[in-house]
Amino acid sequence: ILRILVLFGAFAFALRRMVTALILLLFLLPSSCPLLAVDPLIFLSGGLSASLSHSLTVPIDVVKTRQQQDPRFEGSEGLLANARTIVEDEGLAKLFAGSLPTLTGYFLQGSLKYGFYDAFKPLTNGLTESGLANLIVAAGLAELIGTTVLTPLEASRIKQVTDPAFADLNFLETVRSQSVESSLSSLQPCLLKMLPYTMMQLSSYEVMRSSSVPQIPAALISAVVSSLASQPGDALLSYSAKGSGGFDLARGLTDL
Repeated sequence: ILRILVLFGAFAFALRRMVTALILLLFLLPSSCPLLAVDPLIFLSGGLSASLSHSLTVPIDVVKTRQQQDPRFEGSEGLLANARTIVEDEGLAKLFAGSLPTLTGYFLQGSLKYGFYDAFKPLTNGLTESGLANLIVAAGLAELIGTTVLTPLEASRIKQVTDPAFADLNFLETVRSQSVESSLSSLQPCLLKMLPYTMMQLSSYEVMRSSSVPQIPAALISAVVSSLASQPGDALLSYSAKGSGGFDLARGLTDL
């Protein structure tokens, strides 16, 4: 119960801080800025949908990350077998490691991604002769902002899942333990994961919707396409986190 209260408390704190920052930003922006034309509900709904979808899949993400990092799971029998091994060796709670940085990080990332994407689309429209290329550019710019905010929290999540030194630390202690250098070192591999994901997700969804593909099938197809596009970067991010210290992109490429 205490863990749940802490989880929702931190989520409420992050939501309040983001709303405050957005209000201040809106007052500072010139009246002609495209960001002011974006419905605030897009920021809110984007954050809620991203945090909910990623939080629901935390156990899967824990097993996947361990498969990428832990030699015990190389050549393993699959997701369920590995999940059972983790529960038997480390307890059920381990499957939910990193839940709080996931919930908070992806709320911030999703809010910024969807909000700025809506703001950037009019700016990139006509940038090239290809409508698809223009959408990809808008999505990439929006994700660049979202991932920059997400990176310290995503780095904390991976450390909580894979590094025994972080296993007993709470969310705030894990974030504080990450130095500025460590956070910056994790930005490159995080971008290699998130940029392909969002660029494929948003652009493919828009193309399918403009071609009269129903909303739910379009969302499912875009989710599959974006997940496949981000898989190399996702594996690289996990491999880069191996060992002590910060994230090492060169080490990740070597191990991969």
